[in-house]
Amino acid sequence: MEGKQNLTIVAISLVVALVVSLVVSLGVASNGGSNVYLSSNYTGNSSTGNISSGSRTWSYPDLIAQRYVPATVGKANSTGNDTMCNVRMSAAVRNIGNASANYSYTWLQADYGGSYVYTVPLAPQQATAVSTYFILPPGAHSGLAYADAMGNVVESNEYNNDYLMNFTVPANCGVAKVSKVIIAP
Repeated sequence: MEGKQNLTIVAISLVVALVVSLVVSLGVASNGGSNVYLSSNYTGNSSTGNISSGSRTWSYPDLIAQRYVPATVGKANSTGNDTMCNVRMSAAVRNIGNASANYSYTWLQADYGGSYVYTVPLAPQQATAVSTYFILPPGAHSGLAYADAMGNVVESNEYNNDYLMNFTVPANCGVAKVSKVIIAP
């Protein structure tokens, strides 16, 4: 009886090894219901959103943040003599890839504070606007918009997601102006 159990365990081990070997030789692994093809010799083209390996080509989304814009919407409730301004920060998030992107979160930041903003699923070449509010004093500030900040979307180019700029909020909480774009995709 013990010999039969050992033979069964060996047979199951061989079947598992055969399946793993087959998966590795085909270069296919499962990722949540969609196929991810593994290969050590692939070439990527971030401008087209395609990745190729041999004769296979796969399309991926590619999310970017663009036009991160401050808009002062008036004075905030202030305490003491300090003037604080309500500043609405808006960015466009665009999918420049060749495949649809699932929902994601965009990080919008002013100086040292920020928040994650839900970003709707985007078809190829589609864009959407995301925004949030900050209470800032008049003066010079920096702003950062970072598309797919939580890494929800596998992209053809993971290194073009941010937009960084400097902007100024006037003393009267009037129209804020971008003074310099530092990083833009």
